[in-house]
Amino acid sequence: MNRLVAHILLLIVVFIITANTAKTNGNFYTVAKCPGLDVTRIRHHTQQNEVSLIFYYTSWSADSLLALKEYNDVAKFYSDKIFFSSVDCWHLACNCSRALGPGIGSSPNKWPTLMAYYGRRGQLQIQYHGVWSFGGMQQFIDNLLQPLRRFSTKEALMETHEASDALIMGVFETPESKEYKQYLMASVKWLESDPLRTYVFGVNFVTNASSTEGLLKYDKIPDLLFMGSKNTKKFSNVAMDYSWNASHIWQWLHKELKEDLVNLHGYSTPITIAQKLQENSVLAVFINDAYKFNNYMQQYIHPNSMDKSFKCLKVTKIKEIKKDGIQQGCEKLLQISTDAKNCYSNIPKVISENFANYYDINKCLTNLIKKLAYPYRNGNEDIVKLNIEDLLEFYHSTKCLISDSKSTNSLQIIISKYLQNLIETDKMVYGSNRTLSVVLLDTDNYKDYLQNLYIEPNKFSMATVFIVDTKLEGIFPLVNDFNMENLKEFLRQYFKYNLLPLSRSENIHSVQISRSLDNANTFEVKSLNRLMLQNNLQYAHNQSLVLLIHTPECALCGSLQHTFIQVSGALQHMSPELKFARINAHLNDLPWQFNMASLPVLLVFPKHRYGDSQQFPSHLKPDFKNVFGFILKQLPAEDQVRIVVTFCKSPVLNGLNTQSCWRFAKNLLTQHIGQHLHYWELFENERNVIFENLRAFKDMSLDVQRNLKL
Repeated sequence: MNRLVAHILLLIVVFIITANTAKTNGNFYTVAKCPGLDVTRIRHHTQQNEVSLIFYYTSWSADSLLALKEYNDVAKFYSDKIFFSSVDCWHLACNCSRALGPGIGSSPNKWPTLMAYYGRRGQLQIQYHGVWSFGGMQQFIDNLLQPLRRFSTKEALMETHEASDALIMGVFETPESKEYKQYLMASVKWLESDPLRTYVFGVNFVTNASSTEGLLKYDKIPDLLFMGSKNTKKFSNVAMDYSWNASHIWQWLHKELKEDLVNLHGYSTPITIAQKLQENSVLAVFINDAYKFNNYMQQYIHPNSMDKSFKCLKVTKIKEIKKDGIQQGCEKLLQISTDAKNCYSNIPKVISENFANYYDINKCLTNLIKKLAYPYRNGNEDIVKLNIEDLLEFYHSTKCLISDSKSTNSLQIIISKYLQNLIETDKMVYGSNRTLSVVLLDTDNYKDYLQNLYIEPNKFSMATVFIVDTKLEGIFPLVNDFNMENLKEFLRQYFKYNLLPLSRSENIHSVQISRSLDNANTFEVKSLNRLMLQNNLQYAHNQSLVLLIHTPECALCGSLQHTFIQVSGALQHMSPELKFARINAHLNDLPWQFNMASLPVLLVFPKHRYGDSQQFPSHLKPDFKNVFGFILKQLPAEDQVRIVVTFCKSPVLNGLNTQSCWRFAKNLLTQHIGQHLHYWELFENERNVIFENLRAFKDMSLDVQRNLKL
C-alpha cells in the first residue's frame, strides 16, 4: 500500500514538473508573463531561442493595454516559431532596469516598447517602431522570420520591385560567406526604420558573375544592388567609403533613401506632403473607403503585380462544404453564395462589414478547421477524400482573416506608382511643365489634418483628392466623386490652369466668416524683402503692422498662412491703419533680431509702439479665433473698438451672428470707457489725449446702441 502511494505521489510530481515546463515553453500559455515569471528567466529564454519578443508595458497606460491585447492575439499564430513574453514594468515583481541590455539602454523609455531578439543568444536587438495593430505587428514578425527573399525568375524580381519603394539585391557565393552574414544582419536591423518592409531585401547565390545573366548582371561577387525608383546603384562602387559590415551597409542605404525621398510611397503622412512640396506640387489622395478604393484600382493595375494578400476571393466545392457540417448560421455569417457547382465567400468584405461578429465568424472557422484536421475524430471519414487543392484554397481564404489591407503597403505603393505614371503621361500630352508628386493617405487617420485645411471628406466618394500648388499658394480640390475619368479630367484642367483654388469658411463661436472668390481678390497681402521690412520698421510707425515670417519648405507654415490671409481679408477695411505683410525667411537675409529658432512666426507691431511688438504664442492653435483675438489685443484701444465695429458691419454676417458681434462690441466699448475714466483720474497731464479717445468712444457707442436696437 505504501509503495502504491509513493508511486502516485511520484506521478503527481512528474506531472507538475511537466506542466510547469510546458507553461515555460509556451505550450499551455502562449505568452510568458511577468508577473508570473521573473524578468531574469524571461531574458534567459531569449538566449535559448532563435527569435524572441519581449513586450514592455505599464498597467496604467491605456495605449499599452490596447497594444498588449493585439500582441497577445498575434502570439497565438506564431508561438510555435517565436518565444513571446510580456513584462509589466509597473509591477514590483518585474524590474525593468537594464531590461533591454547594454547595447540599447538601461530601461524602456516609452510605453509600450516591443523588442525583438534575433540569432543565437539574442545578440541582435531590434526595436519595433510600427503601428500597434494586429496587422502591423504581424507584418513585422513575418519580415523578421523571412528577412530575405529569393527570386527564381527576373519577372518575379521585377514584380516585387514594382510593389516596393526599393529593392536591394545581394549576390554571394555561399550562405557561409562573411559578407552574406553581415548583409543578413543589416536586413534585419533595417526593420527598426522599416517595419512594414517597403525596402525589400533579396539574395542570390552564385558561383561566378556570369551565371547571373538570366536574372541580373553583376560585375563582381559579392556585391549589392540598390534598385530605386529611377536608377540602380552598386555597393561595390562606393567600397572606398564603406566596408562589408552591417552598420556600413545600413549607412549606405540611408544615404540612398534620402536622395530618393521624393519618390517614396510606403510611409505616407501629412509630413510627406510638406517634404515633397519642397520639390514640386503634390496630388494628395485621402482614401475614404479602403476596401472599395483598392478593389476599384485593381481594374487599372496589371494583375501580376498585385500583392497576393489582397486576392482573398476563394472558391471551394459545395459538396465538401456540406460534408463539413457547417451550420446555417455560419453560412449566413460567412455570406456564402452558391451555384450549381461552387460556393463563394469574400472573407475581407465579410470582416469589414460585420466586424462585430468577428468572434462568431472565428468560431465557425475554428470548428471547420478541426473537422478538416481530424476527420476521424469527428466521425467524418468522407472528409479524407478532400482534394489537397481544395484544402489549400480554404487555408488561403482563412488566412485572409489575419491580413489587414491598411497595414500592407505593397498595394499603396503600386497604386501610387500607377498614378504617378498617369500624371507624367498627361503632362506630356498637354505639353505642361508643371510637376506633381503623389501622396496616398488614409482619411480616418488624418481627419484633423483635413479639417485644418478646411476640406470636408465626401463620405459617398471612395477618396478625397486635392492638389497643393506651392507657386500659386493654393489648394485645388476635386469637386466630383473619385473615379479615373474624373481624375483624368481634373488633371487636364490643372495642366491647363483652369482650376479655381479652395474657398474656405470657418465658424468662430457664433460668428461665421465666408468669402467668395471675387471678394477674396479685392485685397492683397504685401510680400516684403529685407529693405522694405527695415523701411516699415523705421518710418511707418503711424500704422499697426501684422508680419508673418515663413518659408515654403516649412511643414507648419501652411496652416498659419491660410489663417493669416483669412484674417487679413476680414480686416481689409481697416487699411491703412492696419497693414498685413509677410516675408520669406529663405529668400531674405533677415536682421538678427528676426532670426527665429522655429517657423512660422506671427508678429504684431502696434502703431507708435513698435518696441512693444508681440509674437503669436506657439502653443495656441492657429485658427481664425485665436489669431484674430491675438491681433486685436495688441492694438490701441480706439483701434480695437473700430475694428470690431467695422467687422460687425460686414455684409457676410447673417442676422444672428451680427447681433452677437454687436454685443461683443458693446462689452469691449464699455470696458475701455471704464479704463479711460480711471486714467482721467490718475494722469492729469494726459487728459487731452484721454478726452479725445472718450469722444471717439462716444461716437462709436451711439453706432453700437443703434445697431443693437435694430
